[in-house]
Amino acid sequence: MKLLFLVPNIISDTGGIQTFNKYIINVLTESGYTLKIVSIADGKYFKIFKKFIFVVNTLLQIFVVRPRLIICSHINFSFLCSIINKIFKIPYYVIVYGMDVCNLTKFNYIGLEFSQKIITISRFTKELMLKETKNNFKNKIFVLHPTFDKERFRPKQKDGYLTNKLKIQENDKIILTIARLSKREQYKGYDKVIIVMADILKELPNVKYIIGGSGDDIDRIKKIIKDKDLGDKVILTG
Repeated sequence: MKLLFLVPNIISDTGGIQTFNKYIINVLTESGYTLKIVSIADGKYFKIFKKFIFVVNTLLQIFVVRPRLIICSHINFSFLCSIINKIFKIPYYVIVYGMDVCNLTKFNYIGLEFSQKIITISRFTKELMLKETKNNFKNKIFVLHPTFDKERFRPKQKDGYLTNKLKIQENDKIILTIARLSKREQYKGYDKVIIVMADILKELPNVKYIIGGSGDDIDRIKKIIKDKDLGDKVILTG
Protein backbone atom coordinates (compact mmCIF):
# COMPACT_ATOMS: atom_id res chain seq x y z
CA MET A 1 0.00 0.00 0.00
CA LYS A 2 1.34 3.43 -0.95
CA LEU A 3 1.20 6.20 1.66
CA LEU A 4 1.97 9.91 1.57
CA PHE A 5 3.26 11.28 4.89
CA LEU A 6 3.14 15.08 5.41
CA VAL A 7 5.41 16.35 8.21
CA PRO A 8 6.52 19.74 9.60
CA ASN A 9 10.13 18.50 9.73
CA ILE A 10 11.90 15.22 10.27
CA ILE A 11 15.61 16.10 9.93
CA SER A 12 16.16 19.61 11.28
CA ASP A 13 14.63 19.15 14.75
CA THR A 14 14.39 16.47 17.44
CA GLY A 15 11.34 17.56 19.43
CA GLY A 16 8.45 15.41 20.57
CA ILE A 17 6.43 15.69 17.35
CA GLN A 18 9.43 14.78 15.21
CA THR A 19 10.25 11.77 17.40
CA PHE A 20 6.64 10.55 17.35
CA ASN A 21 6.53 10.79 13.56
CA LYS A 22 9.87 9.01 13.15
CA TYR A 23 8.57 6.00 15.06
CA ILE A 24 5.43 5.88 12.91
CA ILE A 25 7.53 6.10 9.75
CA ASN A 26 9.83 3.31 10.97
CA VAL A 27 6.94 0.99 11.79
CA LEU A 28 5.15 1.64 8.50
CA THR A 29 8.35 1.04 6.53
CA GLU A 30 9.14 -2.15 8.44
CA SER A 31 5.57 -3.32 7.83
CA GLY A 32 6.09 -3.16 4.09
CA TYR A 33 4.26 0.05 3.20
CA THR A 34 5.61 2.23 0.40
CA LEU A 35 6.09 5.61 2.02
CA LYS A 36 6.78 9.02 0.52
CA ILE A 37 7.55 11.84 2.96
CA VAL A 38 7.01 15.53 2.21
CA SER A 39 8.45 17.98 4.78
CA ILE A 40 7.78 21.70 4.99
CA ALA A 41 10.88 22.70 6.97
CA ASP A 42 13.77 20.42 5.98
CA GLY A 43 14.55 22.03 2.64
CA LYS A 44 17.25 24.68 2.06
CA TYR A 45 15.02 27.15 0.23
CA PHE A 46 14.05 30.54 1.66
CA LYS A 47 11.39 30.55 4.36
CA ILE A 48 9.03 32.69 2.31
CA PHE A 49 8.81 29.94 -0.33
CA LYS A 50 8.49 26.96 2.03
CA LYS A 51 4.71 26.82 2.18
CA PHE A 52 4.37 27.23 -1.57
CA ILE A 53 6.98 24.56 -2.31
CA PHE A 54 5.42 22.25 0.27
CA VAL A 55 2.02 22.50 -1.46
CA VAL A 56 3.60 21.97 -4.90
CA ASN A 57 5.60 18.94 -3.67
CA THR A 58 2.50 17.45 -2.06
CA LEU A 59 0.45 17.79 -5.23
CA LEU A 60 3.33 16.43 -7.31
CA GLN A 61 3.50 13.31 -5.16
CA ILE A 62 -0.23 12.77 -5.60
CA PHE A 63 0.45 12.20 -9.31
CA VAL A 64 3.81 10.44 -8.95
CA VAL A 65 3.11 8.13 -6.00
CA ARG A 66 -0.69 7.85 -6.32
CA PRO A 67 -1.09 7.14 -2.60
CA ARG A 68 -4.00 5.18 -1.18
CA LEU A 69 -3.84 7.15 2.08
CA ILE A 70 -2.36 10.44 3.31
CA ILE A 71 -1.11 10.76 6.88
CA CYS A 72 -1.28 14.41 7.86
CA SER A 73 1.08 14.77 10.82
CA HIS A 74 0.03 18.29 11.78
CA ILE A 75 -3.38 19.89 11.97
CA ASN A 76 -2.18 22.90 9.96
CA PHE A 77 -1.81 20.65 6.90
CA SER A 78 -5.30 19.21 7.24
CA PHE A 79 -7.09 21.82 5.12
CA LEU A 80 -4.78 21.05 2.20
CA CYS A 81 -5.60 17.37 2.70
CA SER A 82 -9.33 18.14 2.66
CA ILE A 83 -8.95 19.82 -0.75
CA ILE A 84 -6.99 16.84 -2.06
CA ASN A 85 -9.68 14.56 -0.68
CA LYS A 86 -12.41 16.46 -2.49
CA ILE A 87 -10.57 16.48 -5.82
CA PHE A 88 -8.79 13.13 -5.83
CA LYS A 89 -10.92 11.16 -3.31
CA ILE A 90 -7.81 10.17 -1.33
CA PRO A 91 -8.62 9.52 2.37
CA TYR A 92 -6.41 11.01 5.06
CA TYR A 93 -5.71 10.74 8.78
CA VAL A 94 -4.81 13.73 10.96
CA ILE A 95 -2.46 13.49 13.98
CA VAL A 96 -2.96 15.93 16.87
CA TYR A 97 -0.69 16.28 19.88
CA GLY A 98 -2.01 18.64 22.54
CA MET A 99 -2.41 22.39 22.58
CA ASP A 100 -2.53 22.47 18.77
CA VAL A 101 -6.24 21.56 19.07
CA CYS A 102 -7.02 24.66 21.14
CA ASN A 103 -8.58 27.64 19.37
CA LEU A 104 -9.19 25.77 16.13
CA THR A 105 -9.41 27.93 13.05
CA LYS A 106 -12.15 27.46 10.47
CA PHE A 107 -9.61 25.81 8.16
CA ASN A 108 -8.44 23.44 10.93
CA TYR A 109 -12.03 22.44 11.62
CA ILE A 110 -12.71 21.73 7.94
CA GLY A 111 -9.53 19.64 7.80
CA LEU A 112 -10.69 17.57 10.77
CA GLU A 113 -14.25 17.30 9.50
CA PHE A 114 -13.31 15.62 6.22
CA SER A 115 -10.60 13.36 7.67
CA GLN A 116 -11.31 9.64 7.96
CA LYS A 117 -9.51 9.28 11.30
CA ILE A 118 -8.09 11.62 13.94
CA ILE A 119 -5.13 10.24 15.88
CA THR A 120 -4.40 11.73 19.31
CA ILE A 121 -1.28 10.89 21.33
CA SER A 122 -3.00 10.76 24.73
CA ARG A 123 -6.36 10.59 26.46
CA PHE A 124 -5.75 14.18 27.56
CA THR A 125 -5.49 15.32 23.93
CA LYS A 126 -8.57 13.27 23.03
CA GLU A 127 -10.64 14.92 25.76
CA LEU A 128 -9.31 18.33 24.71
CA MET A 129 -10.30 17.60 21.12
CA LEU A 130 -13.81 16.47 22.13
CA LYS A 131 -14.25 19.62 24.19
CA GLU A 132 -13.06 21.93 21.40
CA THR A 133 -15.27 20.25 18.78
CA LYS A 134 -18.30 19.65 21.04
CA ASN A 135 -18.00 15.88 20.55
CA ASN A 136 -18.59 16.21 16.79
CA PHE A 137 -15.70 13.90 15.89
CA LYS A 138 -16.10 11.40 18.72
CA ASN A 139 -16.52 8.35 16.48
CA LYS A 140 -13.34 8.82 14.49
CA ILE A 141 -10.84 9.74 17.21
CA PHE A 142 -8.48 7.09 18.55
CA VAL A 143 -5.43 7.24 20.79
CA LEU A 144 -1.96 6.16 19.69
CA HIS A 145 0.40 6.68 22.62
CA PRO A 146 4.05 7.71 22.13
CA THR A 147 6.53 4.86 22.37
CA PHE A 148 10.27 4.56 22.95
CA ASP A 149 13.37 2.80 21.67
CA LYS A 150 13.65 -0.38 23.74
CA GLU A 151 17.33 -0.69 22.78
CA ARG A 152 18.11 2.66 24.42
CA PHE A 153 15.64 2.70 27.32
CA ARG A 154 15.25 -0.31 29.59
CA PRO A 155 15.24 -1.04 33.35
CA LYS A 156 18.72 -1.00 34.88
CA GLN A 157 20.34 -0.52 38.24
CA LYS A 158 20.23 3.05 39.52
CA ASP A 159 23.14 5.06 38.14
CA GLY A 160 25.35 6.04 41.08
CA TYR A 161 27.12 8.72 39.07
CA LEU A 162 23.86 10.49 38.27
CA THR A 163 22.42 10.30 41.80
CA ASN A 164 25.68 11.65 43.24
CA LYS A 165 25.87 14.45 40.70
CA LEU A 166 22.28 15.53 41.37
CA LYS A 167 22.61 14.92 45.14
CA ILE A 168 19.68 12.51 45.22
CA GLN A 169 19.31 10.45 48.38
CA GLU A 170 18.10 6.85 48.46
CA ASN A 171 14.72 7.74 49.96
CA ASP A 172 14.06 10.82 47.79
CA LYS A 173 10.87 10.89 45.74
CA ILE A 174 11.37 12.34 42.26
CA ILE A 175 9.07 14.41 40.09
CA LEU A 176 10.52 14.50 36.58
CA THR A 177 9.82 16.72 33.59
CA ILE A 178 11.61 16.33 30.25
CA ALA A 179 10.70 19.23 27.99
CA ARG A 180 11.92 22.11 25.89
CA LEU A 181 11.83 25.19 28.15
CA SER A 182 10.40 27.63 25.65
CA LYS A 183 8.59 30.91 26.26
CA ARG A 184 6.12 29.81 23.60
CA GLU A 185 5.40 26.52 25.39
CA GLN A 186 4.73 27.60 28.97
CA TYR A 187 1.43 25.71 28.83
CA LYS A 188 3.47 22.59 29.63
CA GLY A 189 3.22 23.70 33.25
CA TYR A 190 6.70 23.04 34.62
CA ASP A 191 6.54 26.47 36.31
CA LYS A 192 3.25 25.51 37.98
CA VAL A 193 4.93 22.50 39.58
CA ILE A 194 7.65 24.74 41.03
CA ILE A 195 5.05 27.17 42.39
CA VAL A 196 3.19 24.40 44.28
CA MET A 197 6.37 22.66 45.51
CA ALA A 198 6.00 24.33 48.94
CA ASP A 199 2.61 22.63 49.37
CA ILE A 200 3.94 19.30 48.10
CA LEU A 201 6.86 19.45 50.52
CA LYS A 202 4.47 19.79 53.47
CA GLU A 203 3.11 16.34 52.64
CA LEU A 204 6.29 14.79 51.21
CA PRO A 205 9.39 16.57 52.55
CA ASN A 206 11.77 14.27 50.64
CA VAL A 207 10.50 15.26 47.18
CA LYS A 208 12.78 16.74 44.52
CA TYR A 209 11.71 18.10 41.15
CA ILE A 210 14.10 17.45 38.25
CA ILE A 211 13.66 19.39 35.02
CA GLY A 212 15.61 18.08 32.03
CA GLY A 213 15.71 20.48 29.13
CA SER A 214 16.79 23.94 28.04
CA GLY A 215 15.45 26.91 26.13
CA ASP A 216 14.76 30.63 26.24
CA ASP A 217 12.47 30.30 29.29
CA ILE A 218 15.29 29.15 31.58
CA ASP A 219 16.00 32.56 33.18
CA ARG A 220 12.37 32.94 34.25
CA ILE A 221 12.41 29.45 35.76
CA LYS A 222 15.61 30.19 37.67
CA LYS A 223 14.02 33.34 39.09
CA ILE A 224 10.95 31.42 40.29
CA ILE A 225 13.21 28.86 41.98
CA LYS A 226 15.18 31.63 43.67
CA ASP A 227 12.09 33.58 44.74
CA LYS A 228 10.55 30.41 46.22
CA ASP A 229 13.86 29.46 47.91
CA LEU A 230 13.80 26.02 46.29
CA GLY A 231 17.42 25.80 45.18
CA ASP A 232 17.93 22.46 46.95
CA LYS A 233 14.59 21.00 45.82
CA VAL A 234 14.35 21.91 42.12
CA ILE A 235 17.17 20.62 39.92
CA LEU A 236 17.82 21.96 36.41
CA THR A 237 19.93 19.47 34.47
CA GLY A 238 20.02 21.26 31.11
